[in-house]
Amino acid sequence: MDSDFQKILSIGLFPRFQVDKEQVAKWVDRTSHHLYEAGEYLAEEGKPTEHIFFVNSGEVELSISGKAYQRLEGASTVGFFSALSNDKNGQGIKAIQPTEVLRMPMKAMRDLLEENFMINQQLFQGLFEVLLNQRAKRPDGGYPKVLAPQPKLPAFLGVIERMAALSAMNEFRSINLDVVADISVDVEEIRFKKGECLWEEGDFGDYAIGIVAGSIRCKSDKREQSFELGPRDFVGMLDSIPSLDRYFDAVASSDLTGLKLPLTSLLDAFEDHFEAGMDFIAQFASDIVYYQSLNNSL
Repeated sequence: MDSDFQKILSIGLFPRFQVDKEQVAKWVDRTSHHLYEAGEYLAEEGKPTEHIFFVNSGEVELSISGKAYQRLEGASTVGFFSALSNDKNGQGIKAIQPTEVLRMPMKAMRDLLEENFMINQQLFQGLFEVLLNQRAKRPDGGYPKVLAPQPKLPAFLGVIERMAALSAMNEFRSINLDVVADISVDVEEIRFKKGECLWEEGDFGDYAIGIVAGSIRCKSDKREQSFELGPRDFVGMLDSIPSLDRYFDAVASSDLTGLKLPLTSLLDAFEDHFEAGMDFIAQFASDIVYYQSLNNSL
């Protein structure tokens, strides 16, 4: 039991993820030891990834869409983001040499997250930090070059209009409308003129902006990134959820109408609606798997 404690504590899942010994004991109760021989699959592509694997020793190879892109040796955690994403095609995880793991069903992990929102909040923060770091490796930030069409706007966005605008945002399309309605109460309509600066790289941010109309030019000299976001995109979510400094300058590249979303309101809503929160982060977990495969190669 003590060795299991140390293994899970030392491996971790992602930056900032901390679990006390009482919680780890609950994790250990839900794991089982497995030894995979060289060439054996821990998880196969074409099927949903249903387990998280805490690798104690050995080496595994990760693949997606038939492409092997990364090998990990020794203490590591694999399968977590794939399992979290609910992707029906899953991820390939193959033992390259005899590999010893602690295996936990994703259902058990979901139960643990639902029982303890503080751990669930760490999940949000750590996941977004991992995704930000993966997107930081792309010159365009991983954002599409073609923006959505500009909508016609009423003079004022009331509660109904704000709810409709939020539900149309790329990040909220899979979220239950009742949850979107709860969140829309706390959002604030904001407007910027072309050329106005929303924030500068290095500023602290505790909110995100959903773009209803207009566009924002995002540029980071430090990361050598430049990209533009438009209608139905959120800006400032990846850095504000993990409470990081803004990682780019944001300037309105046209007259802008947006919805300012305090991140505390988002987290409060998902504390009350656990399944909606898991649906929300599933899309970002899927992005992590995609960018990890894009940013690594064998």
